[in-house]
Amino acid sequence: MSEDMIATFLEETMENLEVLEEGFIELEKSPEDKEWIDSVFRAMHTIKGGAGLMGFEAISEIAHQLENVLDQVRDGSSAYTDDVATAMFQGYDLLKKMVAEGDLDGKNVQEKKEALNSIIRDLSLGVDLDNNIPPFLDKSGEKVKFYKLELKFQQDIFETGTDPLMLIYELEEVGELLQVFSKTEMVPELRELDPHQFHLSWTIFLKSHEDVEALKNVFIFVLDENDIEIIDITENAHEWFKGDRGTKELLLTNGTLTSEYMDDALEKLKAIGMELEKAGILKLKAEKEDRESDKVKTNLKSSNSSNTIRVETEKLENILNHLAELLIAQSRVKSLVTIGVQNGKKEQQQREIVNAFEEVDKIIRIVQEEVMNTSMIPIGATFMRFQRMVRDLALEKGKEIELVLNGKETDLDKKVIEQITDPLKHLVRNAVDHGIELPEERVAKGKPRNGKIQLNAFHQEGSIVIEIIDDGKGIDEEAVYQRALQKGIISADEPITSEEINLLLFRPGFSTAKTVTDISGRGVGLDVVMTNIKNLRGAVNVYSEKDQGTTIKIKLPLTLAIIDGMMVRIGEERFIVPLNFILEFIKAEKEQVLKVEGRETIIHLRNEYVPYSSLHKILNVNTDIKKPTDGILIIVKNNERKMAVLVDEILGQEQVVIKSIKENMEQTEGIAGATILGDGNVALILDIPTLFNVSTKLNEKVTYGK
Repeated sequence: MSEDMIATFLEETMENLEVLEEGFIELEKSPEDKEWIDSVFRAMHTIKGGAGLMGFEAISEIAHQLENVLDQVRDGSSAYTDDVATAMFQGYDLLKKMVAEGDLDGKNVQEKKEALNSIIRDLSLGVDLDNNIPPFLDKSGEKVKFYKLELKFQQDIFETGTDPLMLIYELEEVGELLQVFSKTEMVPELRELDPHQFHLSWTIFLKSHEDVEALKNVFIFVLDENDIEIIDITENAHEWFKGDRGTKELLLTNGTLTSEYMDDALEKLKAIGMELEKAGILKLKAEKEDRESDKVKTNLKSSNSSNTIRVETEKLENILNHLAELLIAQSRVKSLVTIGVQNGKKEQQQREIVNAFEEVDKIIRIVQEEVMNTSMIPIGATFMRFQRMVRDLALEKGKEIELVLNGKETDLDKKVIEQITDPLKHLVRNAVDHGIELPEERVAKGKPRNGKIQLNAFHQEGSIVIEIIDDGKGIDEEAVYQRALQKGIISADEPITSEEINLLLFRPGFSTAKTVTDISGRGVGLDVVMTNIKNLRGAVNVYSEKDQGTTIKIKLPLTLAIIDGMMVRIGEERFIVPLNFILEFIKAEKEQVLKVEGRETIIHLRNEYVPYSSLHKILNVNTDIKKPTDGILIIVKNNERKMAVLVDEILGQEQVVIKSIKENMEQTEGIAGATILGDGNVALILDIPTLFNVSTKLNEKVTYGK
């Protein structure tokens, strides 16, 4: 078995486990929700079938047991009770452990398997769903049923990633294939044969102990556009397997086989009948009973059909890398042509070339956006992971908590999602452990017993915003402030806002917790959260009100690869300012430039005062433009904070490929990365959120006390 096949199985199984986790949590809230019952049944069935095909019998066995329980819930013969929910969660945990640890044969989970078996046995769900089964028994005394299946697939079924032959193999899990007739009348001449199209159809005779629903489930994902017919022929099985004129009439009347297959088919069916009679299962000489059998015909619809395909992340990254090189090359040629226009060389021809390159630029941008969209995935799957975590932690801590998810469909770069998962996990744990109060505390405060945690995701100004909101006790700002004083993080005469106090929680080693739990702590590890978010070029803001709750707002770039920026010049150097942080550009008048207590410079902009910083000081660049009135002021904004930064000149908007500088030099505050310009030179990309902090420190060093 190839490693690629195993990897694909593991990936698909993890996706189905995510469906199970979400479904089981939703069923606890709404145990009669048929859509969720059907959804978890399909996911469990897929896991069982996939494991069976791969030969992972331990996984297949566990999934099969859980599937049987879900089948009876789906059928209405049993309810989704608390005991059933417990069995489902334990089964889910067991399957996830086996898949995550690569224990595909179940050697390390024998005790847990036996415990699960015991739980399922204790459910006492053994209900006979068939009330009208004819008395055909095999040697073990089990009832036997016979089915005839007519399978005709669409010619383009291969495009859906489905191999019809695998479905026939899966049928062997629910019964014995007595005979498979392959019909080739739709196969074209060799010269007209398209190997990407499917032309066969099958007639299958099956012996099984299972109900017709078990057969339906084999085809549950491929039925939307295909002609599938399943007929219970148990009541007149002796006629189908006599192999005489009566059998021939049945075959012709039902459109099963054309005359060219008939003689061979009659012989094979007769041989099957003789074997069944020899085994004591079927009596070929028995007279036909007066009652007519119902043909169970199902025109099945699949709710899980998909027009999506899997694409390896590595392939997408290669495309983006090649596209990045194309952007650099295009920028280089465009630069040369533009210089030619400015110098007046072949002016008309050069302008036409520039226009052509503008069209190329437009096409490249479209292609880039389309390629980038293929690497974007909804954040919903990440949000779903926290439902089970919140449920279990709430039970452990004796709290009643509802987790509300909004914006699950919001798309984000796969790499960003992978790196933001752990910080989000810590923040959600933190909200459960230290945010939400115990039910008795909440009631005493006049609040509902049930606490609420919200996870929101939405797009804003070319970025994605993720909010973690709880309606708990909030942050004790006075305690945080006093703790910061004790640790020497701040001084008593230093002015500090409420938001800045809350952000002190993200300082290394800072904590107000009297005891550190194994779940989380306000400040315990939150510095790691901040570091991870900064590495993603993101920003964090915290808003809190005592006894009302806390909101943590994380703002992240949609992608880590390419950004839209404004190129500026300071002295002889060029820099890129990310476009989504820029509010406006101004040419300051002398009366707009003010001094605060003769020390810090601010800019009077309409009805507000904006702090000022000179980028040449922050970045240590030589320039003749040093006064706010000499150059251009860019008004940048990070969340609610604004700042005016001075540059020599605005060179124009550019779409640039961001390259990390960590591999070649230390990460510098205020610098997010670098990019290669069209002329081959390097321009640094400014990190606006950290520039605010650097600017504050610089103002303290340079102007205070002067």
